[in-house]
Amino acid sequence: MRPYTLSDLLVTLIVGILLLFYALPSFKAESRAAREGLFREALEQVRQGLEEFYARFGRYPANDQRFLPSQLESGGSFSYPPLLRGYPPVYISDGESYRIYVPLPDKRALFADDSSSGIRMVSETDLP
Repeated sequence: MRPYTLSDLLVTLIVGILLLFYALPSFKAESRAAREGLFREALEQVRQGLEEFYARFGRYPANDQRFLPSQLESGGSFSYPPLLRGYPPVYISDGESYRIYVPLPDKRALFADDSSSGIRMVSETDLP
């Protein structure tokens, strides 16, 4: 068996680097999509908590996002998502309606309000 030559090692190294550069963008996109899915699920849980709060008290919680977790958990059955404790959402309410969004690291945000049935991805410059 002959030993590996320098050219064999260089070719192997170059092929490995090319494969890495080919796979890296795909990996980043998948991990970003997975992270957005986690935030979307957490925001949906908060929306459900807001609707439960409204059904119980006839209004949405006060317009103070510092106390939003404790206000929602006062209903008993709701548990505030731990993920959003590290990334607090921006919550705006007048008692009759609400808007809530979670800023993401890449200048986008997940947005929800009481008038729409889903969660939208918006640019931070497009937030209402």
